[in-house]
Amino acid sequence: MVMQNKSTESDLNSHTAASSAKVWSWTHDPDFERQTIAALHDTGKGFLPYATVLCAGYSYLDYLYAPPEVLTPVLMLRLLCVGYLVFCSLYLRLTAPGRWTTLVCATAPIFSAILVVFMTLLWNPGGNLYGSGIAVPMVTYALLTRKPIHTLIGALVIMAAYPLANLFYHPIPDAARIPFVSHILIVNGVCILVVLISVKLHQLRWRSFCQQQEVAAERDKITAMAATLETKVLERTALLKKSNETFSRFVPAEFLRVLGYDDISQVKLGEARQSEMTVVFADLQNFTFMTEVLGPQETMALLNRILSRLGPCVRNHGGFIDKYIGDAIVALFPGSPQQALIAAQDMCMALQESDSFGGLRGKVVIGIGIHQGALMMGTLGEAERFEAAAIGDTVNVAAMVKSLTSVFGAQLLLTGTVYAALSGTEKENCRWLGLVTPKGRSQAVDVYECFANDNLDRVPLLRETRSAFESALRSYFQGDVAQAGAVLEAIAEDCPWDKPLQFWIKRCSSDLQLRHIPNGSLKHF
Repeated sequence: MVMQNKSTESDLNSHTAASSAKVWSWTHDPDFERQTIAALHDTGKGFLPYATVLCAGYSYLDYLYAPPEVLTPVLMLRLLCVGYLVFCSLYLRLTAPGRWTTLVCATAPIFSAILVVFMTLLWNPGGNLYGSGIAVPMVTYALLTRKPIHTLIGALVIMAAYPLANLFYHPIPDAARIPFVSHILIVNGVCILVVLISVKLHQLRWRSFCQQQEVAAERDKITAMAATLETKVLERTALLKKSNETFSRFVPAEFLRVLGYDDISQVKLGEARQSEMTVVFADLQNFTFMTEVLGPQETMALLNRILSRLGPCVRNHGGFIDKYIGDAIVALFPGSPQQALIAAQDMCMALQESDSFGGLRGKVVIGIGIHQGALMMGTLGEAERFEAAAIGDTVNVAAMVKSLTSVFGAQLLLTGTVYAALSGTEKENCRWLGLVTPKGRSQAVDVYECFANDNLDRVPLLRETRSAFESALRSYFQGDVAQAGAVLEAIAEDCPWDKPLQFWIKRCSSDLQLRHIPNGSLKHF
């Protein structure tokens, strides 16, 4: 604070020195000149009309009291003065501040003074002459001038005009010398005082201008700094946004929100939340075949094209991709299981309709398993390397159901939990494929097939045979393998292309040969 006060005091001293140096200068800073001329213009525009009215009033007094022999020239001179003041007033009123402003404002009082000198030669109006003819123009000029040097010149003219006019008129009587000299001294003192006031006003104006310039410079500097700071903030924000967008490709924003974070930099190792989710596990069923046919570069390019078709299907229905596991996708849906099922159907359709697979079109087959339940979402790893992951029995069951797609020859399978959440219309396109006990679990899982994406000519037939198909499977799990096989073979006469049906026919035949009795579920290893 002390250093700041010293700096301020130093600046004021420098302003004072600058003001003193500029008091009598003919030239000033262009901006200061324009500012001063503008102030002079406004002052003259407001003051000169009053001076004009005052001069017209004195013209009336001259008309009443002037001797007849000098009345005509006195009135002519007085009216000439009034006319010039009217011209100056109108000029300032109708024009903008410019190079002629100073000349108009300066000549108005000087012209009035000169005319009064001529009037003095014609008629001695007595002691009122100075007040009526010279003092008013002098004060006007002092108020309107913009440089002390102008005020000084005007003061010298006025100081000399009155005594010379009186001396030219007649010699000063001895009895009137003391009053005359006193009058002259008073008038000259007033003129000197006006000059000093003008100097001080000019100093104040110049100091104010310098301070305004400094404030403007500081304001421009602060504005430039603010603009630079804003630019850096925008650049930093854009960089952070780009970084967040890049990180979001590795860790979904939805995953972070489940953990309670908006910024990936805040995530810590060991964070965990339990959530109710629908898991969609999708995998290419013939990926090994493609790797044998294609080279590494072509395989990777084809895999990226496939995944680029599947990703939007997940996001368009409220889900997000948790991770890629080679050619497999694990997607999570916080919403209803219907959204997950619709997304899975879109994924199947996207691969069927894609023309970007070249000669492999129609050979890219996907297997999808869907399951709903509680799972743990958190961060796994160690301090130097960890990732977001969804783990739990729900994920394992979804993976198991997906693996059954190659066993049954189906494309889209879902568990009984998902099936129970579907509407009646959606259930019409699903059928029960039996109870399966996954490896490591003691509880069996109901597995359903969604055949809505099958050939359009086959879907009505699958709906018609669904009831008989499911009844045969229930007979199978109740131990009546022969009855189940007979019903399934009867259905196969109309549906020889039905792969899940063929699986169960073979299963019944095998169990009959081995005399194996089902124990309520199909073991899956």
